[in-house]
Amino acid sequence: MRQIKTIGDLRKIIDGMDDDFMIEMRVVSKVSDEELAKRQYKYPYDTEHFNGVEMDDICTSDRVLCLGVEIGNDSIDGDIINNIGTLKKRTESLDDDFCIEMRVRTKLSDEKLMNSWSPYKTEYFIGFELDDIGYSDKVICFSVEQGT
Repeated sequence: MRQIKTIGDLRKIIDGMDDDFMIEMRVVSKVSDEELAKRQYKYPYDTEHFNGVEMDDICTSDRVLCLGVEIGNDSIDGDIINNIGTLKKRTESLDDDFCIEMRVRTKLSDEKLMNSWSPYKTEYFIGFELDDIGYSDKVICFSVEQGT
């Protein structure tokens, strides 16, 4: 897998790609030992797939591009980037040395909400990993792993 930490890293991959390539985000979460013991199939990860990423914020003062993915909520309010053309347009004015920050928000269950002031758990990742480029189906897949 290839680590993407800056806009320059991202541009090296997407500049030569057609604008109509779709973007898929995969968020991989490690399963707890208790949960794993309950499962028939003992694979220690859960993977959620998203078509596109939510553009949460662009922090130009901090030279950070923030991309958000929300787990457990079907209605996302932000600007969805679901193809390479949209991603190129949204990042064309940014310098190559802008850092990329991925925010993964998970909606908490009612049980966990009782111990938290916010209905979400948010994890921050500097960069993300390029998992695969599916040329046959015109999809580029980005991967973020929670709990590492």
